[in-house]
Amino acid sequence: MAQLTYGVIRGERAFDAYCQRRWKQRARFCESFAHIEDVTVERFYEKSPTDDGYTEYFLMTMPTNRDTGLCWHNDIATMVKREISEGTVKLIK
Repeated sequence: MAQLTYGVIRGERAFDAYCQRRWKQRARFCESFAHIEDVTVERFYEKSPTDDGYTEYFLMTMPTNRDTGLCWHNDIATMVKREISEGTVKLIK
């Protein structure tokens, strides 16, 4: 089974800037999901202890050759949403 790695970005501006730097294009969403090359992106709203209210986050999952123990986008999403609500998520800048 393919191993996945992931990254999380807070806010649309930061996400768009990251995509422009990394892929020289923007993600095109259909509902809450988008794809850029072999990356699956999910847009969702969650509240961390430092957010004033629910804030837009972007979860990117992508294949990797490393053994991460992570194989399913939904499992990663559940973990990331819990980390955001607990204030322990590591964000990409």
